[in-house]
Amino acid sequence: KLKQQRLATREKIKEIGQDFWDRKKEIYDATLINCSEVHTELQDCFKKGKLWDRLTLCTNMRDKFWSCMDQQKKLLNDMGYGSPLKTEAENEEILHKADIHYRQTNDKDKDKAT
Repeated sequence: KLKQQRLATREKIKEIGQDFWDRKKEIYDATLINCSEVHTELQDCFKKGKLWDRLTLCTNMRDKFWSCMDQQKKLLNDMGYGSPLKTEAENEEILHKADIHYRQTNDKDKDKAT
């Protein structure tokens, strides 16, 4: 009986660990969706950017992309995206809200720069 309990505990721990990594991947994939425009701009920079940009490995665009990724990951995580308690529709709503928040923040930063 003790051996069965240990096996059950191990399975539960394994399941919890798998759920953690699955959610982490789900958030990463959602982050890529919300940052897809910035990612495309980064790829364009590498392919057909100005010589200086390519020589510096598109540092500005790369920073912008990773900033987007970091902000989106944090937002999605804080809003509970991918949580077992959320429905697919709720996750879509969270994804949309996080995208809007990033765009508004980005627009404010652009306004400050000009």
